[in-house]
Amino acid sequence: MHAKKVPANRAVESEVGHELQQESGSSLVKIDAAKFLDLLQVRGAKNKSFEPLRKKGIGHGTAEKIRKGEGYMRLRKASLFLTTLNLPVRYFLRRDPGPNASAETLYSTIIAPYSDCAPLNDNSSDGKKQKVSDLVRVEKFFPLTGNALRPQGCLVPRRFAESQHIINSFLAKNFFGPLDEFLRMLNQNPLQIKPENLRQWNTPNAALEVKLARSAARVLARSSSRKRDALRTALIKLAHNLNAFAERPPSPWRAEDISGQRVVLFCPGGRKFDRPGQAFHEYIKTAGTGWILTAGKGPYWEKQQGVPHEADAFASFLRLLEVPDSRIFKEVGSRDTLENAKCLMSKLQEIAARAAQSLSDMSLVVITHPYHVARCVLNCQLIFMDQNVTPKIYAVPCSYRYSAHSFDESRNRFKYVKVVLTEYLKIATDVCANERPCVEKIGASY
Repeated sequence: MHAKKVPANRAVESEVGHELQQESGSSLVKIDAAKFLDLLQVRGAKNKSFEPLRKKGIGHGTAEKIRKGEGYMRLRKASLFLTTLNLPVRYFLRRDPGPNASAETLYSTIIAPYSDCAPLNDNSSDGKKQKVSDLVRVEKFFPLTGNALRPQGCLVPRRFAESQHIINSFLAKNFFGPLDEFLRMLNQNPLQIKPENLRQWNTPNAALEVKLARSAARVLARSSSRKRDALRTALIKLAHNLNAFAERPPSPWRAEDISGQRVVLFCPGGRKFDRPGQAFHEYIKTAGTGWILTAGKGPYWEKQQGVPHEADAFASFLRLLEVPDSRIFKEVGSRDTLENAKCLMSKLQEIAARAAQSLSDMSLVVITHPYHVARCVLNCQLIFMDQNVTPKIYAVPCSYRYSAHSFDESRNRFKYVKVVLTEYLKIATDVCANERPCVEKIGASY
């Protein structure tokens, strides 16, 4: 008599189910039938057609129970069901922080309990060793802070026709209009976006964004309410213009994107977990069919030894949220936004080959901070133009902090104004300058 064949992932889920059972003191879990049924419908298993799941070890009785929303099911079976769909177990069964939870909330509700696990020993499983390693990397990365700088010097201007082609093809009409309006309020001349004018806003010894941010902060702190309100409105327009640069992804995703595994969630490097946290929520929306690409070694200005690579830290954060490692790709060579985009191409080709799709059929979702959306998407578009490929590009901003309240806070006012202005000057540099040589030598990050 042949032994019953056990699905390959059942052993893994027995471990997760056992952990959950110990935590809750029960082997049963209440089914959130509506949520599970939504996932099944996104994956194409509608009504009574659960064949894709039955092939992977989910029996008819379990599928019917989910469909009808009847009673309880065993933790291990529920764990197996979710892992079959490449979905995180704890997020759905125990600590669901909600669809819009911040990275900090995701950490405290789902990741932090791992830190209480028993110490490692020679008998510890590979999965537990990976968890502890990921925890160490994430906790080491948490205290780090960013330092936005611009390339200064060593810039080679583009030809005028080339820069105008970029402006007309990729930037919205009058994209720099809100910036010119803001400059007029501060009695400054509009920015002339031409290659020959690079040094007007990119002089090493005169940081234009710092001077403008100080002037704006003074107006917001001391001027009459009318002038202060007008300048605040102009700043909100500036920030919104960066955030609204690219189209948002469809909701729900198209059936062909889900069935063809065409969605790539791109997290460029940074010093906060907001980006992988938002990528986690977007991954749930793909019902476990999306791919997540984390990118970045670390900025050029980083001199501290032993700092985890940004891509590695993001991947660890996602694994601790129980995103399967098979759905995560890493690129650990790039040091700034332009290099993120340049290194993106080879990884996209790798993912497209894994999904058996052409590169132009893929959908790239750029997940970054709202002020960074425009520049990151623009750099991706420029790389795709050079390679003559046309994947669909969407963008999802994370942790939107640039509202009227942001510019009213005296503690952060100068910082927020400077960040927004710096992004416009960086975009102007991308439009007017070719690839930057000698960046590491001049010690600037971009």
